[in-house]
Amino acid sequence: MENVLTVIFNVESEGYQAFTEVQQNLVKELFFVPQMALVKYEQGRLQTLDSYESPVLENGSVFGGGLFGSLLGIIGGPVGMMLCGTTGAVMGMASSYASNEATSSLLENVCSKLDEGTVAIVALTQEENEVCLDSILQKFDTIIIRRSALQVAEEVAEVKQMEEDMQAQLRAQLRAEKKQEFKDKMKKKQEELKADFEAFKAKFRK
Repeated sequence: MENVLTVIFNVESEGYQAFTEVQQNLVKELFFVPQMALVKYEQGRLQTLDSYESPVLENGSVFGGGLFGSLLGIIGGPVGMMLCGTTGAVMGMASSYASNEATSSLLENVCSKLDEGTVAIVALTQEENEVCLDSILQKFDTIIIRRSALQVAEEVAEVKQMEEDMQAQLRAQLRAEKKQEFKDKMKKKQEELKADFEAFKAKFRK
């Protein structure tokens, strides 16, 4: 099964150690890790500390293409900042998923656990048995969140649409503000011209 695995570390140094150990065990009989990144959450952004991509991948694509980069971009982008800033109080996103932790939105679940300075591993995996990869990580103080790549791909698509809608709404708002600003300037100019004209007429009445 293709999964997105997020491993959040309570001890920063363990994140680096775990990344190294997973990188030494990328291909096993029961699992394969084609892409992964070690990231740190700081000031609402994800900083990539280290990354790995299997040479068998073409142009960084796997599981439909671009999922890995899109996911990291969303968590570290404006929507991710809103989600993490509200500790997972998502604006109705991924409402089709159950609210319990096992099946809830990956972004909602991850962002609710990201504190300032948190280090995490985000990886795409193919797993026949989840226990095998977990056995490498169980000695560390971690929170492991695993979702199917298909579910995450659907969520990423939904968030991308949300971002496009937000951008369109912002552009419309800016255009409306500019239009109103222009109307206000024109009205002011008309009032000034009218006042000048009335003052000019007043001179002749005298």
